Amino acid sequence: MINNYNEFNDSELCMMIKENNEDAKDIMYSKYNYIITSILKKYIGITKKLNLDYHDVYQEAMFGFLDAIDKYDENKDASIKTFISLCVTRRVNAAIIKASRVKRKIEQEALSIDYTYDDSNLPLQELISDKNANNPLEQMTKTEEINSIIKRIKSSLSPNEEEVFNLMLNDLDYQQIAIILNKSPKSIDNAMQRIKMKVKKILNNR
Repeated sequence: MINNYNEFNDSELCMMIKENNEDAKDIMYSKYNYIITSILKKYIGITKKLNLDYHDVYQEAMFGFLDAIDKYDENKDASIKTFISLCVTRRVNAAIIKASRVKRKIEQEALSIDYTYDDSNLPLQELISDKNANNPLEQMTKTEEINSIIKRIKSSLSPNEEEVFNLMLNDLDYQQIAIILNKSPKSIDNAMQRIKMKVKKILNNR
């Protein structure tokens, strides 16, 4: 058992961790667990929108932390602190993306119709409908018909755009999506504008 935590530096602790020294892991956690708390603060709004349990997300962050200290290579340019931040962020992002897909599947019909695609703040329901004609939405009585439109939209998107689209359907804004996908808010905003144009084109051609 280690009695003096200050007698070992990060390099020595990493070597001990590779030898499965549990005390060394505890010391590393004591030193850097604040990284988890700091990262998770960015996701509070996102987890609430997706109805995710904070403890579940924290658990994923912990998995990322443990993976980081187990796999850290001091010969690389990154510090252990940077590597922990990277691994925790990746793990949390993956968990949130997975959760958003599950929620999307469960709530597909409601989200597909209610999400606002148009700059005029009209939801898909209104964009599909044409109140001056025979209102095609009245004929869309089956979920399969709604899903068919979503499939057509997705088939027109690039892999990156589809990833953004799925998160949009979970009511996340461009800043939240940027956090999850680890991209700049500007690039996400541009992707969202391209998606909206493609959606409009498909709906206009129905």
